Amino acid sequence: MDKYNTRQTLIARIREQHNDQSWEEFAELYKAYLYSIIIRMGAKESDRDDLVQKALIEIWKSLPKFEYIPGQGKFRNWVFTVTKNICLSHFRTHKRYQNKIQK
Repeated sequence: MDKYNTRQTLIARIREQHNDQSWEEFAELYKAYLYSIIIRMGAKESDRDDLVQKALIEIWKSLPKFEYIPGQGKFRNWVFTVTKNICLSHFRTHKRYQNKIQK
């Protein structure tokens, strides 16, 4: 079994947003996956913890709008997309900041 194959029951529980125990279970299951995405995206080691937290927050905020349809992609693909977008946003912001410093 794929260790990132999220149970549909867990997805349903974390969508409630006020189920702290389920959210902690989800975060524990997915933290390593989020780190792997962030590392592959090329984030600095010093930024990785913050990016994982930002990704988790964005996932949590987006869950009520997320509709999981089994057979039409995996939940982790959506998690990947959210995390990738967090990284890209961070890189754009960091680049603008670096450009201002260099001028």
